[in-house]
Amino acid sequence: MTCDRKRGSVRYGLNAHKDESLPEHGGEKDSEDYVCYGPDRISLAVGGRTVTAPHIAAEYDLYGAVPDPLKTVKTVYSKSLAEDDERTLVGEAETVTTTTAAITCQKNVFETFPMTTCLWANHGAVGAVDFYPPAGRHPEIAEAVARTKELIATGLVEGSVNS
Repeated sequence: MTCDRKRGSVRYGLNAHKDESLPEHGGEKDSEDYVCYGPDRISLAVGGRTVTAPHIAAEYDLYGAVPDPLKTVKTVYSKSLAEDDERTLVGEAETVTTTTAAITCQKNVFETFPMTTCLWANHGAVGAVDFYPPAGRHPEIAEAVARTKELIATGLVEGSVNS
């Protein structure tokens, strides 16, 4: 994965900062926004055309403090993925907690292709990761959770590379 500071309106995936209880600074969220892309590209049929997209796209915000990662993940899930009019949820969401993070993953369909989305938070950051279908099927939740844990463990710094 390659991560860089988010510039302008370039964004893949979901908005990762939908928890108004997180710290604010001067009227703006006290965060640094980043986007990450997996190194491999896949072709997807979207709206009658074929587009090339990264097989993994992520967005995250670094905060000074996230007091309750599980509460934040539940809030972000309910305000973004569960309310997203463009995605159809498939099956049940699964939540996994570790000693330092909370991750909720949900299979969903955007346009015509299946994907798996994980929302996560630890004590310093909040993020969303879209796993696009490598073989026209939903990426399995267990695999998405493992890959999300890897992303969180990379240190989440600008210019980081870890695939």
